[in-house]
Amino acid sequence: MNEPQTLGDGEEKAKRPAQLWLDRIKEYQDTFAKWDDRCEKVGKLYSKRERSDLADREYSMFWANIEVLKPAVYARPPVPVVATRFKDGDPVAREASEILERCLTTNMEQADIDAIMRLERDDMLLYSRATAWVRYADGDKIEYDWVNRKDFAHSVCRVWPEVKWVARRAWLTREEGVNRFGDAFKDVQLKKRDPEAAVPQKSDQAPVWEVWSKTD
Repeated sequence: MNEPQTLGDGEEKAKRPAQLWLDRIKEYQDTFAKWDDRCEKVGKLYSKRERSDLADREYSMFWANIEVLKPAVYARPPVPVVATRFKDGDPVAREASEILERCLTTNMEQADIDAIMRLERDDMLLYSRATAWVRYADGDKIEYDWVNRKDFAHSVCRVWPEVKWVARRAWLTREEGVNRFGDAFKDVQLKKRDPEAAVPQKSDQAPVWEVWSKTD
């Protein structure tokens, strides 16, 4: 979002929006902590990390089952189809539908939506949940992002229609942060990409949360 957003109508909330959102994100992370721990164990099992050779048979069965399910869940990118709602032979509506269909086809090819969908499919099979993010990029293009489960949050609720806000975490280098947020990002503390590095590296990054709220 380009403009700073106040939270609610109270001045006190407007003065501390960042901490309020960080608290809400922390609530989500605490609520989903057990699920995230299970995902870690499943990921280690599937990638065969921290497993002995004695467990090879169990691992092979798990891996084989996932590989069999992959093409059944998703095998190829969708083909956009745009058609007029009312079959009254309107030539303008027909031409508009064809233009939209071609635009969607071109966009999906350029954005490589197939690669994103395969990542989403694998997450769904392993963790029973997958998250994709659609955004506007430079030049008014639409891009599709795969979002790691640790980089996504939403308001804690019973079912999805009750969700009031969603958030994703992006990891920015110093240069990327300054280009996006200006000189204020120069003082942001970065996390080391290489724990062994004695001095800061250009690849070091800082987490930045992007929040979209229905109510605020």
